[in-house]
Amino acid sequence: MISGAEVAFQLLLHNPPPDPNEPLPLANQVPTAFGVAVPFHLLAWTAVLLRLYTRFKVLKQHWWDDYLIIVALLMNLVYTVSYLGSMAHGGFGQHSLLLSPAKGISSGKWLYVIQATYALTLIFTKISLLLQYLRLFRGGMIRTVCLGLLFVTGIWGSVFCFISVFPAFPVSAFWNLQHNATYYGLGFADYHSLRLTILVTASLDIVFSILIYFLPLGLYIRPDLERRQFLAILGLFASGSMVIGCSAVRLWLADTTSNTELKSADLSWVYPPVMLVSSLELNLGLIAASIPIFHVYLTQYLVQIFVTKEVIIQRHARISDQGAEYELDRPRSWKSGTSEERLTRKEDKKINYNSPSVKAHVLGHVPDNTRVEAQKMPPGSRWEVLKNA
Repeated sequence: MISGAEVAFQLLLHNPPPDPNEPLPLANQVPTAFGVAVPFHLLAWTAVLLRLYTRFKVLKQHWWDDYLIIVALLMNLVYTVSYLGSMAHGGFGQHSLLLSPAKGISSGKWLYVIQATYALTLIFTKISLLLQYLRLFRGGMIRTVCLGLLFVTGIWGSVFCFISVFPAFPVSAFWNLQHNATYYGLGFADYHSLRLTILVTASLDIVFSILIYFLPLGLYIRPDLERRQFLAILGLFASGSMVIGCSAVRLWLADTTSNTELKSADLSWVYPPVMLVSSLELNLGLIAASIPIFHVYLTQYLVQIFVTKEVIIQRHARISDQGAEYELDRPRSWKSGTSEERLTRKEDKKINYNSPSVKAHVLGHVPDNTRVEAQKMPPGSRWEVLKNA
């Protein structure tokens, strides 16, 4: 069958040729791609490595969510290299009609790797975060919701990854057009099916991102929330909101760059902004999935770095064998009371003001035997020496 790419190329030939001296949009320039993708990719590596160090070295506990985040990180590395390679050597950022036949085939290969690794990174990151929830919440309503969301995400992710990895049969027909090949979905069988596939997958990505990143929100709106838990949740929701924002921008760009058949035909010219935002989305997703685990470890070191007073107060907290201090811990709830981490944060016990001992102290029936001892400070100290207090 004739592919949509061939039809698109014929459409370009029957329209006025592009101006070779036309200034490149900012997103189509190679320095922009490197300037945006590389720093955020390094941040993603830093976040994931801190997470893995905390799980493997500090806690000495690791589970499937840690293994999947490693796979997602490696897939994101391939995506970043492919994105930068397509901009520097694959012809992306230029008009399709200005590319040589060899460069056109090369751009198709780059695009195939970009599409496949984008889908794989996206799905593995989301499933890793859901497995992190399951590891923490071992009972109650939230676990049931997590299991249901994991099942639905797995089905959607499997379909999305399949149509991205196998956009045509044989796969080589995606970049080397063949008349006897089968095209569908992202394989550009025709303009309308390609546009529909892009918009549906991008829209579902936003829906699942909202459900996953904000799933624990109701459990943490509590007045007794500890500071470390507040910081972990703030980091998760802030980075999750940025991921959702990038997904929304990507959907808008995908819609505006494919709203006419002529625009979608010039793919190497209109697609770089989508790839740029996709890179941000993937890197921020990896960061969001890692912040709840390493935030306490990082906070402890930041406290040590910024201590500037002469009097140093050290706090040594006993870390449980289950590592709840390093996790996305939560206050004890009416539903999800048990977990592999056992969610063992001790609640502050309320004082029983009807207790006889409390009444005796309040009414002054207990003699004051308080004794304060002070140690003499070295000569030259600025502190007063308290004696016989």
